Amino acid sequence: MWKKQIMYLKMFLIVVISILIFVLLFGKENLFIGLAAVITVTTMFGEDYTINPIHHTLYFTGVELFVGLGAYFAGLNPILGAIMTLIVSFFIYFSFTYDTKPTKALGFIQLYLFLLYEPVTTSELPKRVFALIFGGIVIMTLYYTLARYNFNNIFNKSIKGCINSLIENLNELINTGCIEKDNSEKVALMIKELEIKVHERLELDKNQVYSIYSKDLIVVFLKRVSSLSSEAMKRAVNKELIKKTIELLKNVQDFIEDGNKEKLKNILNEYYNYLDSFKLRDDLDRYSYYNAKLSVKEFLQGLNVKENQIESYSNYIANFLKALKSNSNNFRKSLNIRSLRFNLAVKAAITLAFSVFIVNYFEIFQGKWALFTISLLLIPYAEQSNKKAKARVLGTIIGAILFNVIFYFIQSNVMLIFAFIVVCIYLSMSVVSYKIRCIFITLNALLMAGVMDPSHTPYYVLSEYRVFFILIASIIVAIVMNYIFPYKMKDETNKAIKLYVYLNERILDGLIEENSDKEKLVLSFFESYRIWKKINYNNKEMKSEQIQELLILQNDFVSDVNFLIKSPMIHNNKSLFKKSFEDFKNYTKKKDFEDLAIEDLEKAKTEEERLILVLLYKLFYVVKEMRKLSDLICKE
Repeated sequence: MWKKQIMYLKMFLIVVISILIFVLLFGKENLFIGLAAVITVTTMFGEDYTINPIHHTLYFTGVELFVGLGAYFAGLNPILGAIMTLIVSFFIYFSFTYDTKPTKALGFIQLYLFLLYEPVTTSELPKRVFALIFGGIVIMTLYYTLARYNFNNIFNKSIKGCINSLIENLNELINTGCIEKDNSEKVALMIKELEIKVHERLELDKNQVYSIYSKDLIVVFLKRVSSLSSEAMKRAVNKELIKKTIELLKNVQDFIEDGNKEKLKNILNEYYNYLDSFKLRDDLDRYSYYNAKLSVKEFLQGLNVKENQIESYSNYIANFLKALKSNSNNFRKSLNIRSLRFNLAVKAAITLAFSVFIVNYFEIFQGKWALFTISLLLIPYAEQSNKKAKARVLGTIIGAILFNVIFYFIQSNVMLIFAFIVVCIYLSMSVVSYKIRCIFITLNALLMAGVMDPSHTPYYVLSEYRVFFILIASIIVAIVMNYIFPYKMKDETNKAIKLYVYLNERILDGLIEENSDKEKLVLSFFESYRIWKKINYNNKEMKSEQIQELLILQNDFVSDVNFLIKSPMIHNNKSLFKKSFEDFKNYTKKKDFEDLAIEDLEKAKTEEERLILVLLYKLFYVVKEMRKLSDLICKE
């Protein structure tokens, strides 16, 4: 608790110092450039901007200049103001809105509004331009100072935490014979997120390719072990096997710390030999043990690969991710009202342009409060916007009441007012709950207006204006987000889930095609990453158990398809694979699907044939279950 408060205090002091530097260098009229830089940095926490920092600095500097100069021209007259707001708002929301992570538009749109209502003369414009350039540099400087993002440290901590959770699950399996569903799903989702992070890093960073490759090996191994623990629940638990697996996982943790490859290879060989001597029953549950053997074999092969093979692998991943990004971020595709980025950008641009025109044309006193609230509430999904609007209105009302009480007693003491402002700024940064933060944001805005208002408006009238404009802004945004080309999280998640089911069926068909385009197949594979990220991101808000179950099934599906693509089994058993594929496709339409699969398994002549049949069973089972879950989720 205290550590967190000390961290917030340090952050607050760094922010205050940064803003003071802006005032000293560029005057109080450019103070808001420093404040907007701080807001932008807070949206960057938890993300990696450490690769190619010069590129990021130049990019942010360019955006700052575009936004700042746009605000200057927008302040010349109401009509030009509406036109520039339309252009700048569209650019900001289109450029900084994403399918799978929060929007980063807030800092830049707030900068635009700050500067629009803090205009400078032509003679003061050069100083503002320099302040904007400095603002781009400050964004990256504060990011490095406050975020302190270190991929290796963060990833190693995450992967060790994941291994600890997996060990806890295996201990639970030994003690009770089963694993709590929530615990099993939690680990599976952690592993998937690690897998996505490591692949994205492979695309971005060519300097750490060997380090990242070893991390990828560990993630693949953890996927296999997680699958083993899930499958083991379907039969009597072999405690000796589970204990040996736990010991192996602990040794993997040691490898993350010391990087002793030879020691780990010896331990993996011992574990593999132990599995090789294991006697198994002829049923579908034997797959978990094949899976364990496969995971160790893959891990050993990965540890033994040569440097040129690692580079080839990393380039392979990077090229497909780039192709995927090119496909999903295609500019023409994005210019569609069903595209999240375009949808929000159009609505935000029109709403803000119209609102800016009204406020400027009629010279509405403190009308900018409505504009700032509109910019805050324009976020991708209607449900999120509605939730934030309610919190904003409630926090504003409570904050306005508190302001009236506080200001009544301290209005003649300027020093005490500034002390309250400082406290409110700190609390508006450190409090997690948005509803409570809005109380301190309101207090801060009204206290500053009470001190600096040149018209000397009575303080209670200021609070009335504040509540009125926040309420009006919230109503405007609610109408825009819910009734004008509404973009709702539930609807978009359902569409993504249906696409998932279709994509899986397409991937399965690709496995059996004679002249199948493997590159197309693997691209579909990586496309599933993007869909997974979108559904998982949305489900953090929706908290649906059925969606979580679907994501876990998808993890298994991707893992098994990946194995089939890499393995020579299909090539070595073409006729068996093709016949069995068609058989299993027909079996899924029947109630006795599992019984029919076991009958085929009993006819298999070799271990490789058995493994092919088990894999096909699992793949078709997952697709069948996902189709059922998809129907259930979409009906809710």
